[in-house]
Amino acid sequence: MKPLFMVRLLSCLLVLACAICNTKADTDIEVFAPAAQAVQASSYPGVVFIFDEANQRSLASNPLLIDDARLPASTFKIFSSLAALQTGVIEGPDSIIEWDGVPRERTELNRDLTFREAFALSAVPHFQQLVRQIGTKPMQSLIDAAQYGNQTISGRPDHFWLSGDLRISPRQQIDFLTRLYHDQLPSKPAHMAMVRDMMLTESGDGFQIHAKTGLTKSDDELYVGWWVGWKQADSGPIFFATMLFSPEANSAFFEARKTVTRRTLDAL
Repeated sequence: MKPLFMVRLLSCLLVLACAICNTKADTDIEVFAPAAQAVQASSYPGVVFIFDEANQRSLASNPLLIDDARLPASTFKIFSSLAALQTGVIEGPDSIIEWDGVPRERTELNRDLTFREAFALSAVPHFQQLVRQIGTKPMQSLIDAAQYGNQTISGRPDHFWLSGDLRISPRQQIDFLTRLYHDQLPSKPAHMAMVRDMMLTESGDGFQIHAKTGLTKSDDELYVGWWVGWKQADSGPIFFATMLFSPEANSAFFEARKTVTRRTLDAL
């Protein structure tokens, strides 16, 4: 690795060590060695948290990090999708979100997108439009009703999940996802079904993965990378929330979120 990257990575490890020192272990969470090994092999510090519903097991690579709350980044699109449907800002997955006409570096975003396409592409500008249309007060009411994260949306009205005060931990991510899966959120079942369907990212022989990535810079100048969702198997859902940290945002870090999670799921 490059010397500068190593210096930044050591700083990253020190920050997380401080967080761990201020956290008490949760005796209900099992340390899952394959998850810890997967995180270590990635060279990026962080945590994988798993809830195996069929076996009622909560597993983590490091239980001391499952309550470390960070900006949700684009994982918030799961919630904001529900909010847009619930408020009538958008009707369904095939509804069109118009391009605002501003050219951006990600050229695939420089066009009108369906709601489903915007979710799959993690199109921040298109979702910012939806959040602005929802409005701050209705959004706050919906977040409070769902008890999402720390329920704090102060900051820029169309940026609070990327650089504002909203925070969510891996444990809270899984709590939210399990309620979404079981139609236990204060939303219409039809809307929750639409969002679950839009979250489908891959499928294979006997399994499906419903998930969302997220990436932003945290308070300590580290990039936080999320992959949250569930693996649907014949035995039932296995929920996951992976949160990794890096001093740099690059393709290796982007892929590590999924690689670490898949290795953990494969070891169950």
